[in-house]
Amino acid sequence: MLEFTPVSDPYLVKAIDINGRFRFKAVVIGSARHIDYIKIYTYSQLSRQPMLMHEAEYITPAISAASSKTSLTGVNHVYSADLERELIYACTLQEAAP
Repeated sequence: MLEFTPVSDPYLVKAIDINGRFRFKAVVIGSARHIDYIKIYTYSQLSRQPMLMHEAEYITPAISAASSKTSLTGVNHVYSADLERELIYACTLQEAAP
């Protein structure tokens, strides 16, 4: 499980390597009190450079009252045509513990 915290500058968020096959980046813009938006990027890791495969945007998302691990995004399947590989992920927005 990966955790992402709010930032004010989206360009400071680095993509995370997933087994040398994909790169994943979740940009949470706002503060601990209010999230303005979340953007999720999934890249296929090609030999020359990463290639954007999927982008999703959630404007002013609500914190999930349920404990479902898929409440923000549902389950996503991203396929890399070049490498015939699949990345499956799901996200939720939860309030941080005090």
